Amino acid sequence: MPPPPKKHRCSLPAGLVREYQDDCRKGLRACRKALARLRLEGPTGDAARELRLFGHQTAGSAGTYGFQDAGEAARSLQLSMDELLSGRQELEMPAVMRIKRLLDSIEALLGLAGKA
Repeated sequence: MPPPPKKHRCSLPAGLVREYQDDCRKGLRACRKALARLRLEGPTGDAARELRLFGHQTAGSAGTYGFQDAGEAARSLQLSMDELLSGRQELEMPAVMRIKRLLDSIEALLGLAGKA
């Protein structure tokens, strides 16, 4: 189960934060589709690169919008994908479940869990 979201703290206008959350929501949807394709494409296919890119971009941007914990979870996603892409980790069910848990955590930490 993903951790509960922490209280959001950011000096940016609320509209910008909501726009960022909307962009992340779209990115998470794309990541879930990529995760479904990952088993078919293998650990070095486009799906793996898409997941890594989302992790990298979110890790770099989340803190700016007051979501430091989401940024840390996104960094973990990026590093997990680096392990798969490099061949240092096998694409087995534990790795797939870890990626799913990280996506769930990022979603919750961005305050998006349960929101359509």
